[in-house]
Amino acid sequence: MSKNLKIIALISCIGWLAFIFAAFRGYHFWYEGFVILFWFFLGILNYDQHTSLWLFKNKPRRFFTLYSFLFIFFFFIDFVVAQKLANLWYYPYHNSLARLIEIYLLYPFSGLPVLELVYFISSIFNEKLNFIKEPFRGWHKLIDYIEIASFPLVVLLPLVLSILRLNHIADALVWGFIFWLVIATIKFKYHIKHWFHFVAIFIVAAIISIFLNEIPNVGTYEWIYNDIPISALNRHILGVPLWIQLGWYVFVLLMLKFWMHFVLKERS
Repeated sequence: MSKNLKIIALISCIGWLAFIFAAFRGYHFWYEGFVILFWFFLGILNYDQHTSLWLFKNKPRRFFTLYSFLFIFFFFIDFVVAQKLANLWYYPYHNSLARLIEIYLLYPFSGLPVLELVYFISSIFNEKLNFIKEPFRGWHKLIDYIEIASFPLVVLLPLVLSILRLNHIADALVWGFIFWLVIATIKFKYHIKHWFHFVAIFIVAAIISIFLNEIPNVGTYEWIYNDIPISALNRHILGVPLWIQLGWYVFVLLMLKFWMHFVLKERS
């Protein structure tokens, strides 16, 4: 890493730490600055691995394709499914159109640091994340078909239940994603080397993400979570509901799935 990049990384690190400190001091709009600077910081550290910041600088068209997909996908999941249909959370201080637009324009940047964390942790343990192709047969074929079928079902199920005016939208969504995370975790076995090591890396990335993204919000409430009908998953650990903590592992898997589809498959 060049001296200039080291200086920029240091400034970025000070910046995202400052926004976390601001959250603990009660600043309700801390998250937007945090995710941009945290992504930039990790992107610089991972730059030689050709991750998302490298893609932004050197392959802007591909980066914009990925960003556009993430924007549309997370707008649908967050605004339509999670808020309007399942009533999982809301943003008490983002009560204007401009604030809402800001949220969803920055939403992809809440996912990219998760991706960068996976690369950063894997580099510490000298594990390289590559997409591999295995013969499409046997268990690989079955797991792929289940994952391909289950993911759109999980995403669209709340919409179907709402149209039919049925209850249990929130718990159907949560249990659906729990089922998908099991299948998706198994599926990665056929697409990355040292699968067991990377599952451990995914879990560590999710735990770090919980600490950095959720703990500062406890008491600041830029966003507020509602209870879900599955009472066991409403238990709080360090102020964060258990179902949200599981959700961060889902978030890690989703970002890796999209990264593999839009970027790694093209390089393999």
